[in-house]
This record gives sequence, C-alpha cells and structure tokens, in this order.
Amino acid sequence: MVETTTLLTSSLEDYLEVIAELAETEKEVRGSMIADRMGVKRPSVTYAIHLLSEKGFVEYTPYGPICLTEEGKKEAAEVRRRHAALRIFLSDILGVEKNKAASFACKMEHVIDDEITSRLVEFLDFIEHCPSLTQGFLQPSTEPCELSGGECTCCQERVPHVKTPLTEEIFPLKVPTSTLDKILVGQSAIVVQVHGNERRRHLLAELGFTRNTTVQVIRVAPLGDPAEVEVRGTRLSLSRKDAANIEVIPCKNGF
Repeated sequence: MVETTTLLTSSLEDYLEVIAELAETEKEVRGSMIADRMGVKRPSVTYAIHLLSEKGFVEYTPYGPICLTEEGKKEAAEVRRRHAALRIFLSDILGVEKNKAASFACKMEHVIDDEITSRLVEFLDFIEHCPSLTQGFLQPSTEPCELSGGECTCCQERVPHVKTPLTEEIFPLKVPTSTLDKILVGQSAIVVQVHGNERRRHLLAELGFTRNTTVQVIRVAPLGDPAEVEVRGTRLSLSRKDAANIEVIPCKNGF
C-alpha cells in the first residue's frame, strides 16, 4: 500500500508540472493536451484531475478547461524548481547528456525534500559564481585554475577515485598504484605523486610530472635504463631511479 501511494503522489506531481507548463503557452489547458504531452490515455488524465481537484490543486468542469488553484500553482512551482535544479546539476555540473539528465531529474524530483533542494540551489549558485570548479571537474587541467588569482592547484591535484577524507566512505578501497618504472612500453599512466628529495621533485615537476598528468612509456633501453616517455606532448629520457619515484595509476587498455 505504501508503494502505491508513493507512485500515485509522483504521478500527480507530474500532472501538476505538465499543467503548469501548458498554462504558460496555451490559452486554455484541456485534458487532451495533457494526455498528448504525457503520452497517457484520457481516462488516466480524468482520474488524475479528479484527485487533484479533491486535494484543492485544480479547478475544472467536465469537458471544460483545467486551471491550477493558488495552492496548485505553488505546488507545481516547487516541483518544477526541484526538477530544474536536478537537471542543471546532472547536465551542467556532472556532465551527463542533457536528455538523460532531464529523464533522471524527473525521477529524482519526487524523492528529495525542500531542504535538499534549497542546498542544491545554493550550490548551483555558488558554482555559477565560481565556474572554475566545474571546469576543473569536467576537464581537469595541468595548469592552476583561475580561483584565488590563479594560485589554486585543485584541478592539477585531483586524481580520479583516489581516496581522500571526503571520498573515503564512498571509495573505501584505494585505487591500486604502481611506479612509472613498472609501466610497460606503450602503456599510459596517471601521475599520483612524485617522491624523492625536494630538488628532484621540483625538477620532475618542471619537466611536467605533476599530479593528474598522463604519461606514456614510449620505449625502454635494452638494460632497462633509461626509458623514453611522453608527457604533455614532449618526449623525455628518464632514469630508472626517477621513474621509480613517480607513483602512478596505470591506465587500462594502454590509454
């Protein structure tokens, strides 16, 4: 019984949302318009409108136009607000394909409450004023982002799925890492951290071996030292000792 009630509530919210959308472009909202927009049969629309009328969300007469009451307008606006916030978050922040984002936002809008919606809207407003954070997430850069006058290195330092205090609970198992000297010829890897003394770390960083940078092993000398690698479009010779101090995440399939 609980499941049926939940599904009914979600369905009625969808009807309110569609009625509000149609009311913005049409002089009158009719049952046939709602049926066409939602891809349902007229009897289903009639039943839903009857329930909405009982709850005080719509006013209608048989075969007449359907109008939202003030309470109905308020409820529809909140549903549309949740939908818009989720759709924008999925598509513009997480980079989900727009049609898929809209589809999943429609499913998710029925299960989040006002507090979560408000927090999400605040987050979207924050991101809008600090777009470099989103850019750094969708397109990690080897250069410092614009945040804090170009001094922020969050985009450089972010490594996908490496455990941090925030992601420890989500990713309880640390992604296996290796060292660059163990990467096979033709294989690529992502730099996680450079070890060794400060002077060598600084030199390797200047050569391009910074966190979240992709490096590919091109060839290795017969005795295993040195190795030729490509980093940031430049090919370099790297000693086995230096390669052993570069911690990496091996890429799958050699990419």
